[in-house]
Amino acid sequence: MENLIDLIHNEFMIAQYEEIGQRIWKHLAYNDFWVTVSLEGEYELDKLQEDIFACLEGVRKDFPSSEKSTSLLIIQRVGSNAEKNPHRVIEDENNVYYFKKYVIQYTEVEWNEVKTLIYEGRSLGELLMETEVFEQLKQNVKSANRLLYTVAHKLPFIMMRAERKPYNPNPNITVGAELQHLLERIDEFRDMQGRNATEDELIEASTFIDQWINEGNNE
Repeated sequence: MENLIDLIHNEFMIAQYEEIGQRIWKHLAYNDFWVTVSLEGEYELDKLQEDIFACLEGVRKDFPSSEKSTSLLIIQRVGSNAEKNPHRVIEDENNVYYFKKYVIQYTEVEWNEVKTLIYEGRSLGELLMETEVFEQLKQNVKSANRLLYTVAHKLPFIMMRAERKPYNPNPNITVGAELQHLLERIDEFRDMQGRNATEDELIEASTFIDQWINEGNNE
C-alpha cells in the first residue's frame, strides 16, 4: 500500500463498506456513510465542508438518510511532528456543521515506518493485536505504531469486527490484560455491526483511549 488512505480504504472494505462514489463509503447493511479526504498541509474546514456537501447532492438524493448519518474523515499529512496541531484537531472534530468529523494527522516518516509492518492480506485489526506492536506503543510515545492506534481510534469498527470468546478479537491471538480492557471499553461504544455511538459515548471513549495511551507511555 502506497499511501495511508489506501490502508484506510482497505479497512472499510474489510468492515463491509462499499464505495458508492469516489471516496464515499456506505455500509452494506446499515445507513452509515463516510467520506475520506487526503490533504497535505493546512486546510480551511468551512470551505472543505461546503465543497464536499455540494458534491454529495446525488448521494443525498439516492440515500436521504445520508444527510444525517455521514462522517468526514480528514487525513492530513504534515511535514514534521512539530507541525501537528492537536488543538486544531479537537476544534475541527467538535465543529457541529455538515458532518461528524474525524482528523488524522501524520508525517511521511511515520507512514514509511508503518508500511514496513503491513503486508498483503494483513488487516490493521490483526496488526494491533500483536504483543510486539502493543509493547512498542507503551514504551515510546513517538513510535510510528501510535499512528496505527490513532487510525483505530478514529475508526472503531476496526477493533470490533472479529468474534470474541469473550472480547478476544481473534481466538488464535493472545490478548494481554491491558489490551483486553481497552477492547472491552471500545466495545461499549460501537458494536461489531457498525452501530454509531452517541456523541457523549464517543467523547467518553476518546477520553479513555487518550488517557490509556498516555499512561502506558509514561510507565
